[in-house]
Amino acid sequence: MLARARTFIVVTILALLVWILAESQTLRIQSAAGQVIFETGSNTRVVRVNPTDPFRGTVELRLSGSAGRMDSLLEALRQPIAVNVDSESPSGTGLRVVNMRDALRMTPEFEQSGISLIEVNPRFVQVEVDELVHRDVPVRIELPDVEVQGAARAEPETVRFSLPKSISEALPPEEAYVRATVQPDQIANLPTGRPQRIASVRVVPSPALAEAWQARQSRTQVGVTLTLRSRTETEVLATVPVQVRVAPTELSRFDIWIPEEDRFLHDVSVRGPSTVIERMRNDPNLRPVAVLVLSFEELERGLTAKDAIFVFPPGLDGLEATAEDVNVSLSIKRRTEPVPTGQPESE
Repeated sequence: MLARARTFIVVTILALLVWILAESQTLRIQSAAGQVIFETGSNTRVVRVNPTDPFRGTVELRLSGSAGRMDSLLEALRQPIAVNVDSESPSGTGLRVVNMRDALRMTPEFEQSGISLIEVNPRFVQVEVDELVHRDVPVRIELPDVEVQGAARAEPETVRFSLPKSISEALPPEEAYVRATVQPDQIANLPTGRPQRIASVRVVPSPALAEAWQARQSRTQVGVTLTLRSRTETEVLATVPVQVRVAPTELSRFDIWIPEEDRFLHDVSVRGPSTVIERMRNDPNLRPVAVLVLSFEELERGLTAKDAIFVFPPGLDGLEATAEDVNVSLSIKRRTEPVPTGQPESE
């Protein structure tokens, strides 16, 4: 009884193995889909599907072969298949039409599968092949709301791009650049008044470069050196003119004379907000004057010296001027009142 059972088991296993072997060799026709990517046979050329072609990367396949081999190929089709456009056409650039059935047959996946490729849809795909060239584009630095002394400098000042030759030739210089945007937290703790280097500032291609197919940049970060302007600044003026102010009624009663050497104050330091200092620096009409304000009493007693005060034009708020010596010498004389006509000079 036991011997019969063993014989039955052995026969069953052998029959199953024979069936499996026969099934794996059975001819099978299968429909499948796969993703296709195109490549060239050179590192100096690139390829893409012509934008006017409706192909979007997926092919529909009709396959024929043994079941066992078919399963292996279907497993391989889970990954994109790289089609070399130079496999059936001579190398070069420009538009060309790829016969998808012939091109897929020459891929390693199909050559090694032993599966027949009966039909491919779409049958033909138009691609564009172009030569890769190098182009150095300038770095444009973008800063947050801060003031800097001089111009910020990128290190390096250019970034190299590899891109299709046709794109490079059509791209005007003003559209070929990268933006290096300094973030607020990168300068928040930088000291003012001296050059500082930010080591890693991300660069982003211009819109035209970002849209260029197969464009590759050599680096994604640059260094940026800048000098933050202090919120307050000091400007030293070599000379500031002296003016005299008196009441209009006193102008005809007194002669006021200032010695030549005291008609200007020297080495006047003006301190205040950097933006206001910059306005004053660029416009001489916005510079201060040193004013001697003389009262009636000071005129009457013939004052011989007085400290000048600094006065700024309207709109220059927050400025303060100082000098080591603001004392101005002067001479004041009362004018002789004219004697009325027909009267003696004294009675």
